[in-house]
Amino acid sequence: MLESTYIHVPGIGPKTERRLWDNGFTTWDRFRDRFAGSHRGAILPLLNVDEVLRSLPRSELWRLYPRYLGRTAFLDIETTGYSEEITCVGVYDGSLARTFVLGRNLWDFPAAVEPYDLLVTFNGAQFDLPILERAFPEARLDERLHVDLRFALRRLGLRGGLKRIEREVGLDRGPVAGLSGWSAVHLWRLHRRGHLGALPTLERYNLEDVLNLEPLLCHLYNEEISRTPLGLQPLEPRPRPELEQEVDYELVEWLLDRAELAAAYSPD
Repeated sequence: MLESTYIHVPGIGPKTERRLWDNGFTTWDRFRDRFAGSHRGAILPLLNVDEVLRSLPRSELWRLYPRYLGRTAFLDIETTGYSEEITCVGVYDGSLARTFVLGRNLWDFPAAVEPYDLLVTFNGAQFDLPILERAFPEARLDERLHVDLRFALRRLGLRGGLKRIEREVGLDRGPVAGLSGWSAVHLWRLHRRGHLGALPTLERYNLEDVLNLEPLLCHLYNEEISRTPLGLQPLEPRPRPELEQEVDYELVEWLLDRAELAAAYSPD
């Protein structure tokens, strides 16, 4: 995709880029062959991968994913709900899914995320990354490339929260289906009160958020390339890893009942 990308070049927007594709300029080589020696040849020095990476609009960073397979971290955090204190961070790189938990190993997060150049979140630009950057300035997360799927998926007409979009594209959340951010806050509080099943259930909830980010990114990438004449191959999400966190099913049912009761008595 990157070697068919011109949108980083000054003066070329989405419509011009599409016209170039439609007229057969589907690679940088074809572009060079046609425009070398003309006034358009002035943009040729910009047609290289490094320039693309520096200059792509945020809305187009989904194009980078195939280049960064193995160097991408999917991230999601949970907090106490009443402050920015982080309780759990989930990290998935396409093969390994890990959690970093307050009071256990949370301070290992900066070293764990160090190898990754591309970060993928849902609403991370407004929530996850600013909180992580304040908690772990040494991680230099603001220097990484970042795809925020909340805004990127709007291009496909997919709006709302992560759980709603997951349902629309047919993704499953397994044994924690129906739980919400409200539930995650209560799970942490129950853990602090000594409930043995609360923490592994919270970790599983967090990892379900994280693991579903890759199929959502692949869905976005595949839909976008299907609208081009580039003939690119679609991406398939990697097989999900087995998760070791055991869910407390009785606790999940209790939380779902409480959420239903709260909704029934909330004002319209």
